[in-house]
Amino acid sequence: MSSKNPFSRLLILFAVYYGILQSLHLLFLARAGFILVNTGAIPFPAPPPEVGWSNQVIPFFLAMGGLDAAAALLGIFSVIILVRKNQFDSRPWILSLGIALTSALIFAVGTFASGAWMDHPIAYGILIVFFSPIFPLFIMILKIAGKTEHLS
Repeated sequence: MSSKNPFSRLLILFAVYYGILQSLHLLFLARAGFILVNTGAIPFPAPPPEVGWSNQVIPFFLAMGGLDAAAALLGIFSVIILVRKNQFDSRPWILSLGIALTSALIFAVGTFASGAWMDHPIAYGILIVFFSPIFPLFIMILKIAGKTEHLS
C-alpha cells in the first residue's frame, strides 16, 4: 500500500485512529472485567439512565462486551499488520469493523431507548465524537474490498 497516494494516507490515518480507539476500548473492557470478577459490580463508562440499568440488560451488555473485545483484538492486529508489514487484507477489517459498528448501533439504540442519552447528553455525545471516524474507515475498506474482488 503506497503511502504517497492521498487515499492510502487517509486510510492509514483512520486505521491508526481505529487501533488507538480499540486499544482504549480493550483497556476499558479489561478494567470492567477485573472489577466485575473482584467485586461483582459492573462498571460502565457510559452512565446509566437516572433509574439505573435494568437487570435484564446486564447479561446483554456482558455479551456485547465479549464480542467487542474480540472485534478490538482483531482490529488492533489488523492495524499492526498494516503499519508494520505494510500488508492489507480487507477480510479481518470488514469483520472487525462490522462487529464494532453493529455493536455500536445496538448499544446506541438500547441506551437511547433507556433514557440514558437524555439524562447524560454530554457523555453520549463524546462517545459519538470519538466513534464517528469509524464510519468513513468502514466505507474506505469496503471500496478497497470491492476493487480487489473485481481484479481477481
